[in-house]
Order: sequence, then structure tokens, then C-alpha cells
Amino acid sequence: SVSAFLLNRSSDLEINNLASVFGRAQYNFDERYMLSASLRYDGGSVFGGDNKWGVFPAVSAGWMVSSEPFWKNLNMNWFNTFKLRDSYGVTGNNNISYTAAYATLTAMTYAGSAGYNANSLGNADLGWEKTHSVDIAADFGFINNRIQLSLDWYTKTTKDLLYQVPVAGASGFTSIWGNLGEIKNKGIDIELNFNILKGKDYYLNFRTIFNYNSQKVTELFQGRDRWQIANTGVAYVVG
Repeated sequence: SVSAFLLNRSSDLEINNLASVFGRAQYNFDERYMLSASLRYDGGSVFGGDNKWGVFPAVSAGWMVSSEPFWKNLNMNWFNTFKLRDSYGVTGNNNISYTAAYATLTAMTYAGSAGYNANSLGNADLGWEKTHSVDIAADFGFINNRIQLSLDWYTKTTKDLLYQVPVAGASGFTSIWGNLGEIKNKGIDIELNFNILKGKDYYLNFRTIFNYNSQKVTELFQGRDRWQIANTGVAYVVG
């Protein structure tokens, strides 16, 4: 499908609509076993006519090990909480101009006659940027949970990134909005909390957070292994 926007320099109406269908199910057995699943079906007006809708599932599970009978039989009164949790989910990004997928025209006058000037190319295949996330974590609590420790390992893979990519000069333009490439992030988060003092009207808490993240570009577009965004110092290199 081909669509176009007519832009008026004095009064430009911005159209950006989002339609969603959402469902979620949760299960909790005796505060020991926890499951959750959700599904979103989102449609964005900023995308091309052939690719407006995206499906975004998510699932998570948790196991409160310290609530198991065998844990209590260990008689570790100083070790109060031990929980394992993991999750997988897909999220979408639609943060682009409302005209990104459409050819745009501007009214103009040439040689005394009214006409239109093409401002940009459209892309009917422009769709959602999607991030696939996996998270595996463990939570610990010691000495009546005065000391709390969380260890979190994650990996995030972002596909079909939303960028303006170069096009052949014969088109009369330099770039077009498109979905390109793949970037992977993986890392670990460590959070440590000390609840030093706690009273009816006061508390004293110490908190420290450590994060390590590595990012890798695994794919660009048109077989390229390096791409620098025009007029910026930002460059992406595969590997």
C-alpha cells in the first residue's frame, strides 16, 4: 500500500494512534511457585500499511525455595530468604515521527502555479522495533532480611532497529526510515541492601548497585560491517 501526507508549514496536524489488545494470566501456589504470562497485540499508526501490528508475549516464573519444608528443616535461622526467578519477554518501540512510514508533500508555488514538492519517501514495510529479553535472577535475605542480595543475569536482543538508512541518490533523497540490523546486550546486575536501623518513625539503609553490560552489533543492513550515522560521530561496527 502507498500513502502520503500533505504537510502545511503553518498548521501541521500530528496523528499518532496506538491500538492494543492485552491479556494476562497469573498463578501462585502457597507463595512457593509463581507463574505469569501475558500477550499484547499492538498496532501503531506510525508504521507502514503492511506492517502496523506487532505481537509481544511475556512469561515469568518464580520459586521461593526458602518456603519449602526441606529448607526449614535445615535450621539456618540466619539465612531467611532464597528465591529463584526467570523471565522472557518481547517489547516494542514505536518512537519515531508520525510521518516516518509515509511519503510527504509540501504545497509550493513554482512559476506562478500551485503545486507540491516531495519531502520524503514512504516505506509501507516499516514496522516495530522489537527487543527480546531473557532474565535469570536469585534473591537472598540474611539475618531477618536485614541484609538483602540480588543477582541478576540478563540478555537483550534488539531486532529491526528503527533508523534512517541511506538510499540511492537517483531517488532524489538521501535516506529513508527502515528496520535494520540487530544489537545484543548482556550483563549482570548486583544489588546489596543493608537495613541498619529501623524504628517506628525512622530507618537507616545502605544500598549499593553494581552493573556490567556488554554490547555487540551482530547485523547491519545491505551486508555492511560498518555504518556511521550521517552528521554524527556515532558508528556501528559488526562484531
